[in-house]
Amino acid sequence: MASTGVRPRVNALEAALLVLAAFFGAQWLALRVAGPEGPRAWPVWLAGSVAPPLVLLAGGLVIARRFRPLVPGLRPAESAKRWIGAGACFGLTGGLLVGPTEPRDLAPLLGLWAQVAWAVVWVGLCAPLVEELFFRGVLQPSIARWLNTPLAVVLAGLAFGVTHLGLQPLWLWPLLGVGLGCLAAGSRSLWPAVAAHAGWNLATVLGSQVHGPLSMLAGLWLMGGVVCAITAVLAARREGPGP
Repeated sequence: MASTGVRPRVNALEAALLVLAAFFGAQWLALRVAGPEGPRAWPVWLAGSVAPPLVLLAGGLVIARRFRPLVPGLRPAESAKRWIGAGACFGLTGGLLVGPTEPRDLAPLLGLWAQVAWAVVWVGLCAPLVEELFFRGVLQPSIARWLNTPLAVVLAGLAFGVTHLGLQPLWLWPLLGVGLGCLAAGSRSLWPAVAAHAGWNLATVLGSQVHGPLSMLAGLWLMGGVVCAITAVLAARREGPGP
């Protein structure tokens, strides 16, 4: 049968923006239901915490399936594999320097080991995969298709920062988003950014148990993080525009 030539109702960027709007709507609803003024039972808190990221996951998967050429490879090429270790080091560096993230209202609802398990499994592993699939796998290449890769890295990083407005300091999260975007653009793969994001989150979680001697290594950690960041930016520029 001949093609009808009907234009899709939305393009990848418009779909990504709709998903982002749905995420904020789910987040607002979760805060109303499971926030400080809402019920304090841990199942309610858990559902409210998981629902907004699941919106990103579902939307990201649908867009990735519909606009497959826009998404960086999930199977890293040989040239990208070396970036995974560098990304993990970059994330661990930043996470250890920033220090632990406040648990907010989680502490009164779960025991110590339940908090650790939640933080490692969800915050350290699942959340980075979900967020990188959407921000670096869908949103960034969608913007790059209309503008260019450097602007796409910055704009996707800003969007990433806006979704983390509840965390302090506010200026840090857009910068982290830009760094993760450089890793994805330079390697043409999601996995270096996922590794960096997971390293960052795990470091902030495990950092709550680290005191004293680590502060003496801050200068060394900072130097390593700066080197990784500069290398990622140079690689992104050398590789040129993304897909």
